[in-house]
Amino acid sequence: MGVVFKSCLRCRSVFAKSSDSNVCEACTDVLRHDISTIEEAVEQDGPATAQQIANATGLSVEKVEELIQSAGAVEEPGAPVLTCEKCGDRPAQSGARYCFDCRFDLFHSLGDAAGDLENLVRSTAYQWRRGSDRSTTEPGQGLADLLASKRRRTGTHRFNPAPKHGKKYG
Repeated sequence: MGVVFKSCLRCRSVFAKSSDSNVCEACTDVLRHDISTIEEAVEQDGPATAQQIANATGLSVEKVEELIQSAGAVEEPGAPVLTCEKCGDRPAQSGARYCFDCRFDLFHSLGDAAGDLENLVRSTAYQWRRGSDRSTTEPGQGLADLLASKRRRTGTHRFNPAPKHGKKYG
């Protein structure tokens, strides 16, 4: 088995992938240091907003917010713990309105509905190609039969499109 090389998502340098991480070791060390700095600031000063943590640590507000969301270890004060909107028993996943189980059920139901819709579309298309779609044609009537009946109704012929009982121009 050969060595797998990846491009770091943060600094774009190429590194030999040794774990499931998509970030090189240098960036991983920087992230760990920044997270530990934020955790120390919260332990020292108590719960604070992202702006207060940024002022205490010297990091940018955006970086603090990104690390707080990605690490999950530090939460901003006053952030409500949302419960699942479907079951109301378990806490909702971060960035979502439903818990894991309810999201799984929802995705499973959507997948089943998509499969049912695909089957319906395929069967309707198959019936239409065969000319046996009951909503637009009569049983056993294909496209050639439909065109022939239209020609009979309008009085035209396939090779002579002039009406049979109309004025002749000439």
